[in-house]
Amino acid sequence: MAGDIWFLQRHWMSSGWVVDYVMEFLASRVDNASTRDLLSELVEANVVFLDLRDPKEAELVDLIADELPSHVASLEDSQLRENLTVTFKDLYRFAREQQDYNRDPTQDTYFTIGPHPAEYFTIENLKRRISGYLDDVDYVRIDVSDYTEEQRAMVREYLAELANPRVFVVGDE
Repeated sequence: MAGDIWFLQRHWMSSGWVVDYVMEFLASRVDNASTRDLLSELVEANVVFLDLRDPKEAELVDLIADELPSHVASLEDSQLRENLTVTFKDLYRFAREQQDYNRDPTQDTYFTIGPHPAEYFTIENLKRRISGYLDDVDYVRIDVSDYTEEQRAMVREYLAELANPRVFVVGDE
């Protein structure tokens, strides 16, 4: 089973046990007792999902960005340490981006769709995702770096029809 952690501008997915690991870490470090209890209940119920988009969740975001890396680096099990270091690379980056937003929620926000493997691309899915994210953020970036030339052309064609300056392509070099 997979787990998810949502940030305002990113969505991080990993295997369920990895998200469970993050949630247990957060529960062991968070100051707020009700948040600690909620995290523990979620872990016990095997609900491996966190929504950290709201700046009110800054304490959890800060723990991921500022304390989780040193915790992982101090693990005695070298195989686990190396595995989590690689697995958490994007999680740390996404948490730091969320920290920036939490400190200044007046700044423009961006959600990046992708990069995703070409075999999972459908233009219909992309259209739905763009529409949904435009309600939450100022801009939507579509990373097409892993798409085929034909798929990139489909995205460019759709964006030309959409004619929304808040939606644009990256990774099309």
